[in-house]
Amino acid sequence: MFPKKTDKRVLRLIPDYKINLLTPAGIDDPDFEKFRTGFGAAMKYIKYSNNKKELKRVLEENREFWTVDRETAKVIEAVTGTDLRIKESEVYVNVCKAVEDLQRDAEIKATIKTYRKCKYTDESIIKEIMAEFQLYAEEAKQFVEEKNLALA
Repeated sequence: MFPKKTDKRVLRLIPDYKINLLTPAGIDDPDFEKFRTGFGAAMKYIKYSNNKKELKRVLEENREFWTVDRETAKVIEAVTGTDLRIKESEVYVNVCKAVEDLQRDAEIKATIKTYRKCKYTDESIIKEIMAEFQLYAEEAKQFVEEKNLALA
């Protein structure tokens, strides 16, 4: 691992211990249940995070994602880059709901972009997305204003 010319004083400072590495892709689905903490759920999410269709299936089929502890949710966020929007007050996070909310928000933003291309006014866009996504006026207005900031 180190060049043969490495100073022996340096080598003495390097710990020589075994490291166990787990790769989520190498774990069979039934084996995730062997973990007694949220680590199994995090590893399963990581395994499927690059395959939207499979991730959706896994989230729908596994109740373990309905309530994961905050730390597990933070690991999922950090490793996969998924913004689960974890509130400071939350002890448990419903990962399924968080992912659904992210997808819904993305759909709303794409719809706003389409309306903008069709030259709709902000007021018209607000009315349209309120009806299409069952939003309150203030929430629809926030989406449109957020999109305006992104365009600036």
